[in-house]
Amino acid sequence: MKLLIQLFLISSFFLPSTFIAQTWNQLDDFPALDRDDAAFFRIGDCAYVGSGMTTGWTILGDFYKFNLNTEQWSTCTSLPSGKERQYAAGFSHGEKGYLFGGYNGTFLSDFWCYDPVADAWTEITAIPALGRSGMSCFVIGDTAYILGGKTANESAIDEVWAYNLVANNWTQKNDLPNGNRWRATAIQNGNVSLLGFGKDEVGVSHSDFYSYDATSDTWSSIADFPSVGRNYVAGMGQNAHLFVAFGIDDANTFYKDCWEYNTLNDTWNFVIDLPADERKGGCLFSGTSGLYYTTGIDKDYVRLQETWRLSLPLSVDENQLGSLTVFPNPNKGMVTIKSDVLLVKCEVLTMQGQKVWELDNKLGINEIDLVGIENGMYVMRMQAETGRLFQTLVLVE
Repeated sequence: MKLLIQLFLISSFFLPSTFIAQTWNQLDDFPALDRDDAAFFRIGDCAYVGSGMTTGWTILGDFYKFNLNTEQWSTCTSLPSGKERQYAAGFSHGEKGYLFGGYNGTFLSDFWCYDPVADAWTEITAIPALGRSGMSCFVIGDTAYILGGKTANESAIDEVWAYNLVANNWTQKNDLPNGNRWRATAIQNGNVSLLGFGKDEVGVSHSDFYSYDATSDTWSSIADFPSVGRNYVAGMGQNAHLFVAFGIDDANTFYKDCWEYNTLNDTWNFVIDLPADERKGGCLFSGTSGLYYTTGIDKDYVRLQETWRLSLPLSVDENQLGSLTVFPNPNKGMVTIKSDVLLVKCEVLTMQGQKVWELDNKLGINEIDLVGIENGMYVMRMQAETGRLFQTLVLVE
């Protein structure tokens, strides 16, 4: 007899079939000079995009605000004069935006905080290490992680530095597990933090990906991206999904494809191509209406002002499928289910996506018998008339 000792709802785990009818739509252009290698961060209902390099090799420090509700651009305060840069890392925490490092003829170690209420930049504690550019970053809790990049001494590095945004101090962490990386792609969404792609110290691009556990400061390998290695790939989380888009490979082939990483099945799934030229070096950010990609440089090396929105249907939890209760917990094999929507199918999957149990074509499911399933962690996939719900479960003797 197996004992179910843990059941909890994870609407963040759902299958690629949840997404249908994705579409790209072109919006108003970025309202300033064309550019690539800009930085961005999102605060509330606005995304802030700026810096980078424009046509003629001029490095920029101006910033602009994109209202995610109205999808309109407006101006905001530029970086201080003399602090222009490209290849910086941008991120947000709470009600503030942050910009770290980059390159303006010198590899930079400085760190800036943007206050949208005051519309002002303040310099904060620089990294206690060499200046760098082209690094990736994600934020976990109150800590920002600066990943890889390159310095004046090396074409790619494997350092990981953590900045506590409350204590205002830096700590060096374990090195990247995949070696030195410049222009790699970091994606963070909820409790999932991924790093992949990027060039190594000899200029070879990669397709491998790793997941980071901040508690243990360890990395775990996940499924490689199912294509050639790339760099300059944009990555972003949206509605508990993880996306990558565009980029360039070592043969100087540009791309316009968008892919989703499925955390349940550890697989990559093609989403949609951009209905325009292939590109790299733009900014990808999320909003309630989908994903947005702005600026960059295309396959003919023309720098861009274009802004595009990838519209995505609502995720499972946003479809308001209804409440779901499973009890007792723990129990002795017979699981009782209560829901305010009609459940018509239940499947039990391994964490690798292999189906081990199924109950189908039943109008209303209120009890299931899981006796005989091997020990381990599983996912319960419940089909309702309005969509799917998922729960994880752990079975032990």
